[in-house]
Amino acid sequence: MERGDSYDRGPVVAAPTRDAKLEALALVQKQDGIGAVFSPAALLTLVLSLALAWNPSNATGMSAPTTDAESTDDRRRSIIQAVRHLL
Repeated sequence: MERGDSYDRGPVVAAPTRDAKLEALALVQKQDGIGAVFSPAALLTLVLSLALAWNPSNATGMSAPTTDAESTDDRRRSIIQAVRHLL
């Protein structure tokens, strides 16, 4: 699900990678019904947004202070649990 380095070179360069992710999501939804409540584009957007929730560049978020008791592992577990609920 990660965007990879091509995104940094521009949306046109990143389009094939994004399209492949959307196709893979659509296939899983069709075969297994996993995450079928959302369109592939919505699901990809939601998952990527969750993954970037604590990123300092997130416009709606605030970077955590270094004294924050929540560890990277805690955040990772939160993201995994949230994605499980989406699916």
